[in-house]
Amino acid sequence: AMGQKDNNPLWPGSVELAQKLMMYTVLSVPLMLFPKPFILLWQHNRAEKQAQAKGHRLLEDAESAGPSSGGHGHGEEFEFGEIFIHQIIETIEYVLGTVSHTASYLRIWALSLAHQQLSLVFFQKT
Repeated sequence: AMGQKDNNPLWPGSVELAQKLMMYTVLSVPLMLFPKPFILLWQHNRAEKQAQAKGHRLLEDAESAGPSSGGHGHGEEFEFGEIFIHQIIETIEYVLGTVSHTASYLRIWALSLAHQQLSLVFFQKT
């Protein structure tokens, strides 16, 4: 129970620093979410073009050999939606972990404050 106003900053500029850090935290979520799936898509498309340029004759040979040996391209299809959903899940896990760790440290901090106040009362009464 402080007699001062409740929004007393820790030091001059601490509120601005906290707001800036919070903004960076919020902006880091799209940075975790979007680049990786699109980079993987770009790498896959580039590798596919190189394979088409190099292995066009190989594909014709495989088709002439019969349908059992063909179908190389269907085995490793690039599922962009699946990769994007996986990245969404990883991002959610990271955000939940960050919130969980923050809550845990706040709990420890609250425990230390309560301990300090109880000690203060104890020493005042004895």
